[in-house]
Amino acid sequence: MLQIFKDNQLFNALLVIPYLLVLSMNSWLLPVELSFSDSIQGSLSTWLFSVTQEAFVRYLLFFGVVLFQAYLFNGIINFFKLAKSPTYISAVCFILLHFIGFDIDVFNPLLLANTFLLLALYSLFASYNKKVSMSMVFNIGFFIGLAVLFYHSHIVYFYWSLFAFLIVRSFDLKEFLILISGFLVPLFLMATYQFLQNNLDGWLQADFYRHYGPGQFYFEFDVAWYIVVVASIFIYSMAITNMQNIYFKTSAKEKKFISCLFIMPVFSVLSYFLQSEIYHFHFASFIISISALLSLSLHSFKNQLLVEAVHFVLFMTCIGIQYQDLFFK
Repeated sequence: MLQIFKDNQLFNALLVIPYLLVLSMNSWLLPVELSFSDSIQGSLSTWLFSVTQEAFVRYLLFFGVVLFQAYLFNGIINFFKLAKSPTYISAVCFILLHFIGFDIDVFNPLLLANTFLLLALYSLFASYNKKVSMSMVFNIGFFIGLAVLFYHSHIVYFYWSLFAFLIVRSFDLKEFLILISGFLVPLFLMATYQFLQNNLDGWLQADFYRHYGPGQFYFEFDVAWYIVVVASIFIYSMAITNMQNIYFKTSAKEKKFISCLFIMPVFSVLSYFLQSEIYHFHFASFIISISALLSLSLHSFKNQLLVEAVHFVLFMTCIGIQYQDLFFK
């Protein structure tokens, strides 16, 4: 099945849309009103959720945002030549993992935050060029700062960006300060706005302080959850064991980019300690890094049958989870 996504053509780009439709059809047929607390919403996502109360509207927005992110993610992988050849397999992997668990396929603040995390990832890779404008370095922190205002636990990616920046570029105090200032600017602007609204203390409590402490899990540790955990460990382990093939025939620049992706899931794990109320969709914190590692692993396998087998197992797992209510009611 993945064979049809191998050529970088407009036809294959359009095939991503029906692929997403097949996986998300259950959400359209049986929309579920997922209720979650306002405390997980950041300042920038609160207003959007206030005008998207209908379940159908939220699923429509989810479909549009994921499709946009998939093309953006695929473009990053292809533009920076992380894969062996330009394809749309990366977009397929990105979409696939949004349906690996139940209630991950919902419009939520984390989904919006991931959009800016992708932009930060692009800025990080683009900053490798020593002649690049310092605005690109600034943008790394700036986009992560915006992501934090959508979903607080994404603050862990600020620390990831510091480590990743050391991998991509040699240490320079001036550049580090630019990156840090980029992160602080959106937070400072929001704090200024809240101060003018006489709500600074309330905003700090809602967006920051309340997230530091024992987290509460608002989902069951059932079979679906363990499938998510096992699938994530499997994908990461597969990438680790296949690291030599992933790095094979890549330049020093591309090796650095891939290394940034390898350390990203470590920080994603830490995000569980920086979110006071944790829902099933928190797994989406891993999706960018895990999708990239899955995509690179599939690209590096020489055995096409093995590639198709891995994809088939993951695809059928997603189908089984997403359509379980239709067959097992």
